Amino acid sequence: MAFGDLATTDAWLPPIITKGNKFFDSKTGQEFRMKGMAYYPRPNSGEMADVSNYDWAADEHEAVWKPHLEVLKDLGVNTVRLYSVDPSIPHDKFMCACAEAGIYVMVGITAP
Repeated sequence: MAFGDLATTDAWLPPIITKGNKFFDSKTGQEFRMKGMAYYPRPNSGEMADVSNYDWAADEHEAVWKPHLEVLKDLGVNTVRLYSVDPSIPHDKFMCACAEAGIYVMVGITAP
């Protein structure tokens, strides 16, 4: 799929807009209430247990995040915030899976 094809797909979630101190779905006009969490699935033990600022949402970690998204969807989560994102590696699978699950993603921007 070419980038131009992505821009016209109906798979993307509609943007959320603000009016006053509330959020709204730009397509339906309904109020949007965030039900979310910070997502960073660092293991409790093993060699990755003490690693910080690791990009778990990368395509290469689909085996880690994919089952979590199903649980989050079942819990009614509609927004996740990512701690660490490496812009030099792909995240297409994670972003598309979140969109399919109706989950918005907030990507943190870190200072150099």
